Amino acid sequence: MKSSPQPLSWGIDWDNLSDWQKMFLDFPLLGSYPRTQRRLFAQMKRRRLVDMLVWDQYSAEVRVLAFQIAETLRESIEWPNPYFLPDDPAQIPFWCFGSDMRDVEALIGIESILGVAVPLDFWEQCKTQTFAEFIENMLARKAN
Repeated sequence: MKSSPQPLSWGIDWDNLSDWQKMFLDFPLLGSYPRTQRRLFAQMKRRRLVDMLVWDQYSAEVRVLAFQIAETLRESIEWPNPYFLPDDPAQIPFWCFGSDMRDVEALIGIESILGVAVPLDFWEQCKTQTFAEFIENMLARKAN
């Protein structure tokens, strides 16, 4: 019997990086950013469509918005799949390695889905929310 998938995990403590880690954040292969991206992509690649059944406990409106946003993130940030789970830290799906503005593209896409502009401070809230909480807050934002 397959166990349920675990929430995404950074695998690194961003608040307590060593001097070496800070100096080589972007360094190909060895830097913290590329290693973190590989680690997160590996976690996502283990997920399957059937894992998305955990969303069944949420309303149809939440599920639809979650899948729309997940697909936007997959396309913009180039995640291996759109299988983000309710308990994933909301900050992770929006993280992208490098500075090519893919995260901004994703945010613009999400604002397009919502049909409203979202203030910057609202995006900051995703740092302390799960993906499901973020989706529910986006839905409330859409309703206002």
